[in-house]
Amino acid sequence: MFKEYDMVRNDLASLLDSFKGKKDLVLDTELMKPLDRVAGAYNAQEYIIFYRRVYLVRPQMTTMKVIADHVNSDRSSNIKREYRIIMVPRKLHVCEMILEHEGVMGYITIHELQMDLIPLDRDILSLELPQFFRSFYLESDHTWIQTIAKSLINIQALCGIIPNVYGIGKGSKMVNDLMKNILGEKLSGPDYSKCDIGNLILIDRDVDFVTPLCSQLTYEGLLDDTFGISCGYIEFGKEVTGKDQSTKLLLSSEDQIFDEVRNRHFSNVFEYLSSKAKSLQTEFDQRHGLESVGDMKDFVATKSEKAQTALSHRLNEGTLFSKYTKICTP
Repeated sequence: MFKEYDMVRNDLASLLDSFKGKKDLVLDTELMKPLDRVAGAYNAQEYIIFYRRVYLVRPQMTTMKVIADHVNSDRSSNIKREYRIIMVPRKLHVCEMILEHEGVMGYITIHELQMDLIPLDRDILSLELPQFFRSFYLESDHTWIQTIAKSLINIQALCGIIPNVYGIGKGSKMVNDLMKNILGEKLSGPDYSKCDIGNLILIDRDVDFVTPLCSQLTYEGLLDDTFGISCGYIEFGKEVTGKDQSTKLLLSSEDQIFDEVRNRHFSNVFEYLSSKAKSLQTEFDQRHGLESVGDMKDFVATKSEKAQTALSHRLNEGTLFSKYTKICTP
C-alpha cells in the first residue's frame, strides 16, 4: 500500500511544480495530518514563499467563499496574483458554482488531488473523510460515494480484482454498483489481472450506531477519548509532558510497547508497564559495564525503549487512571 504514498506525493509535487514561479501554499487545517502521513510536511515547506498562491483544500462551499473573499480583497487593493485551487480528494461542481457566483472564477484555475485510502498502520486503511457521516446520513448527500468506490478500485489496480463482494446497507450497495460500473470499463487492463484479496465486506455505519457510543476500555481507546487520535497522531499538552510545548506522537504497531498495550484492558496496562520497566532496569544493570561497541549499541537501544516505557507509564498513572479528564475532542 505504500505505492499509494508515492502516487499522492508525486501528484502533489507535479501539481505544485506545474504552477511556475514562487508561490504561497495555503493549507486546509483538515488536510494537515493526512498530508503529513502521505507527503510529509517537509516536502511542502519549500513551496511556502510569498508570490503566487495555491490553495490546497477540501471541496467545501464555506472554504470556496473564503477563497473568493481573498481574491476580491486582493483585487480591491490592486494586488495582482495568480490563483490555483487544488481540491482534495476531488473537485466538485458546486464549488465551481460558488466561485462563479462570487465573480472570481475567471481568476482561478482548479485542479484535484486524489488522496485515497491512507495506511495508518499495518492493518488499517482510512479515507480520513470526517465529513462523510453528516453528509451521507444526515444531509442525504451522495457526493462521497464516488470517492469511496474509486479508492477501492485503486486498491484492486494494485492487488487485482476482488472476486467476492458482500455488503450490508444502502450505501454499501451504491458503492458496489458504482465500483462494478467503473471496473467494467477497465477489466482489460494488465494491472487488474492478478488477485491478492479474496473477499471485500462493505458495512454501512447505520447498521450499528450503538458501538461508537460505548465507553472504551482499551488503552488505545482511552487515549482517543482523553486526547483524541487524528490520522494516527496524538498530541500531548504540558499536563502530560511537563513542558511548555505540546508533543505530537505517531501511534502505530512500529512502537513495540504501544503494540503490546494498545488492545489491553486499561486495568492490565499498568501492571504490564511496571514489569516491563523492571525488566529494562535489570538489563541495564547487567550491561552497566560497557566494554565494546556492541555494548554501546545495546545501551542506546535500551535507553530508547526505557524512555518510551516511562512515557506510557506516566500517561497511565498520571492522566488516564488518576484524572481521567478529557483534554480535547477529535
